[in-house]
Amino acid sequence: LEGCFALMYLNHGTVLTHLLPMLAERGVGLEYAILAISLIGPAQVAGRVVMIIAERWLSIGAIALASMVILVSAAVCLLASNAWPLLLPIAAVMQGVALGISSIVRPVITATLLGQESFGAIAGALALPVMLAMAFAPSLGAALWHVAGYDMTFGANVLIAVLAAAMLWLALARGPAPWAKNA
Repeated sequence: LEGCFALMYLNHGTVLTHLLPMLAERGVGLEYAILAISLIGPAQVAGRVVMIIAERWLSIGAIALASMVILVSAAVCLLASNAWPLLLPIAAVMQGVALGISSIVRPVITATLLGQESFGAIAGALALPVMLAMAFAPSLGAALWHVAGYDMTFGANVLIAVLAAAMLWLALARGPAPWAKNA
């Protein structure tokens, strides 16, 4: 779980920090870039609303994995937006939806897999790598951009999202049945 959450926020921190300069480098107009970026926040709220509706039919494990699939899809769309600029707002919405859902799912999955005893200490321990990843994300993005440009930066973000999803899958597979409805 720790690796999954840290990688998820490494991805998100890189997107938030480098999306505007990446779009400027690609020649995307400032108005279109700001429009796309501004969709991330409202999409977080929309993702939470969809999650509340979906939890009637899906388990918390399925919802958590769905958010990771959405994050991977957002990273792929963002990378592909260089060739197809219309994917940019789609990527921004998916990024927001994935993070909106994960912010609600994260403590529930943590309690489900690791128990509620000493939950505060466990949640705090899991939060530290997330905060470090968010702090490190701008520097990592800048280093990748400096070495090979924004295609490399956002290509790495696809890999980071895939690794985060795989880590969540492994955590869910090893833990106590978060697949059962109401688990």
